[in-house]
Amino acid sequence: MKNVLSIAILVATMAGWSCSKDYSDVVEDWKDDGWRLVEEFGETGDYSHYTELKSEEAPFVEAAWSIGGKRETKLFEQGSKRYLVLHFKKADGDVFAVVMSKRK
Repeated sequence: MKNVLSIAILVATMAGWSCSKDYSDVVEDWKDDGWRLVEEFGETGDYSHYTELKSEEAPFVEAAWSIGGKRETKLFEQGSKRYLVLHFKKADGDVFAVVMSKRK
């Protein structure tokens, strides 16, 4: 019986990992850390997972997104500001990007 309960808990946890989520919660968390929303690219919506891209040393940071499998990109030069790019993968395979900035 203990093994059945353990398996049920594991399955419930894994199901939670694959559920779509509202990206605005992630953006708000970064805003709470002093980041400012700059721009959104692609078709926003619920996502299955996300990654973050930022660098203290890189001269540029690249945002990438895809709509219907077509990928596009935009570079952000890091001069007086640092940029953070959040890439959100959607259930249909498309990706949308949220770009945020913070003064050095």
